[in-house]
Amino acid sequence: MSVLPLLFGGFGAMLTGLAPVRLPRRRIAFFGLLCTSLLLFVFLHTQTVLIAMLCMGGASLCSDLTMPISWDACVDIGGSYTATVAATMNMLGNLAGFVMRWLVD
Repeated sequence: MSVLPLLFGGFGAMLTGLAPVRLPRRRIAFFGLLCTSLLLFVFLHTQTVLIAMLCMGGASLCSDLTMPISWDACVDIGGSYTATVAATMNMLGNLAGFVMRWLVD
């Protein structure tokens, strides 16, 4: 069952790629992250492994709906410096995860 989150996440990224162009990217990202947070909340209150893994898989699917949009934003912003923008985005995300450990404790 441990493969479910990664499997569902792959399907989420593919679904966004298949989404019609007329769907606003902000709306897809908003609802993807909203559903992710709701499924993670449900995950915290489950009692069975199957339900927990399905919640994690669904959260991964919804979260990965935003991945192609994030990388597309790097292309829109960076132009010929897309790699620099993407690297900065990843560095700052990892830095935030590193710093939050001490801010929360």
